[in-house]
Order: sequence, then C-alpha cells, then structure tokens
Amino acid sequence: MVSKKETCAFVVLTYNSGVFLENCLLSIMKLDCVDPYIYACDNGSTDDTARVLNSMSERFPSRLSTIFNDKNEGTTKPRNDCIKAAIKSGRVFKYLIILDSDTIINSDAMSKMFAALESDPSIGIVAPRMFNDRGVEQMSVKKAPSLRTKFLKAFPSKAANSRGLAREKYEFFPGKDLTTTPPNGYVPLNGKLPSLKFSRDNSVYFGDYAISACWVMRMELIKKVGLLDEKYFYAPEDADYCACVYEHGLKVALVSGASIFHLTQRLSKRKFFSKINLVHIFGLIRYAFKHANKPSTLSKK
Repeated sequence: MVSKKETCAFVVLTYNSGVFLENCLLSIMKLDCVDPYIYACDNGSTDDTARVLNSMSERFPSRLSTIFNDKNEGTTKPRNDCIKAAIKSGRVFKYLIILDSDTIINSDAMSKMFAALESDPSIGIVAPRMFNDRGVEQMSVKKAPSLRTKFLKAFPSKAANSRGLAREKYEFFPGKDLTTTPPNGYVPLNGKLPSLKFSRDNSVYFGDYAISACWVMRMELIKKVGLLDEKYFYAPEDADYCACVYEHGLKVALVSGASIFHLTQRLSKRKFFSKINLVHIFGLIRYAFKHANKPSTLSKK
C-alpha cells in the first residue's frame, strides 16, 4: 500500500471536455491513497472546458496547475509540457499518472496499480480495466498496432471490424469474472453513473501496449525512457512509448483487479475517411519504421 504522504503527479489533457472534466478532477482529488497534484493542459477547447479548469483551480489552488493552448497541439507535446511542469515544480513525485479527461478513477484501482509496480521492478507501465457509462469493458491493453489492423477497424463493415478487433485482443479481455460487487475499501464518486464492474482475478497480465487513457508509472521511468515522441500528433503515440519501454528492458501490464470508468471511445473509429484517421495512418507508418528492427520487444504476453 502506498503511503498517504506519497506525492503523485497527474497529467490530464483536455479538449472540449467540459461535460466530463469536473468528475475526472474530483475523482483525483478524492483519492485517499496518495497526495495528488494535477497538471492539466487544454488544447484550445471551444466549449466550457476553460471555465471548469479555472473554477477547479480556484477550489484547489495549490493542487491544480493549468496550461492553455490556443489550438489543438495533439496528444504528445501537451502531455510533455505537463510532465516538464511537474518536474520543474520542485516537488518529489514517486509516481506519474497520465489520464484522459473522461476518466473517473478511484483509490482501490490506484492502490492495486501502485502495488503491482512496487512488487515487480520489471514493470514500467500499468493500466486498469476500463468501463464506459454502460458498463461495457474497453480494451486497455492491446497487441502491437499495424496498418492492416487499423484498416479493418476503420472500414465500415461489422465483419472487418470484428477481424480488426481480434487482431489486437488478448485472451484476458474481456474479464471473465466481472461483478458489480465492489472490493473492500472502494468508495465511489457521487453521481449518476452505473455500478462499476470489478474482476475477482487479481492477476497481472502483460501485453504490447496500454492505451494512454490511464497509465501509471514511476516518475523515474521518464528519466530512463524519456518523454513522449512529439513527432506523433495523435495515435499511436501510446503504442510507441510502450514499445520504447520494452526496448529499455521493462514491461507493460494490466492489473486485472483494478477498474475505472473511461466514458468515451476513440474519435478515429467514427469515420473511415477522416482527417484523424489519416493522421493515425501516418503515425502507424512512423511507428513501423521506428521499431522495425526490434520485433522481439513487441511480442510480450
């Protein structure tokens, strides 16, 4: 169990996230297992995200630091800017947590992920199981991406979609023993969300990469692996960083007994011919060339 005095840096990237953001930030502030500090960067939102951030900054002036971009600068540079701000703050952080602004976390899940990191020094990044507002589990740990997988998932055909999903799915997804009965010590955030699902299986499973909606890592990992590759505007920046983690001799893991909410799906799946899908394809090409000579690092199970 992590000491209550352990300080943790939370990086939250926002973009038109006003409807989700307050619950996300409150779920961080209500953690009783850590001493949280939040570094949030807004990517030029046009909704009320800025208002929510400013309001939360007034409520938690010493706990929430904000950066406002005039335009959408993607997923890598803003997150790097937040990580740099955390480092420059002078605080000593043992753990770094990267979250999407539509996540809702809890102390039970965080404690289990911290415990996994503490029990196995070969783990670089851990991720939880994630559920949307209908209680449907989303893949948080996947097999390495490819252009073929992307094409199948984006193609407007259920058969193609199923084949694409099968190419990235591990046997531990979805959880086989899910229950809505919460574990001891779980305290839900007040709201109208359905009961969160939990797995009785407390195993740790390894995969090629975890999506960056929720990453938990030691702060020292940044010193070892470096920051995110800013040549990626959007996906697969998460797969790229996890590949780099493997190339530094560490692993990416799913903590099966940890569960959180992730309320939306990825934008790139909505339209086959879209700018975001095109950006993703160029990112996949970069990923393929960057890691082409290290295939063994991308096959951990």
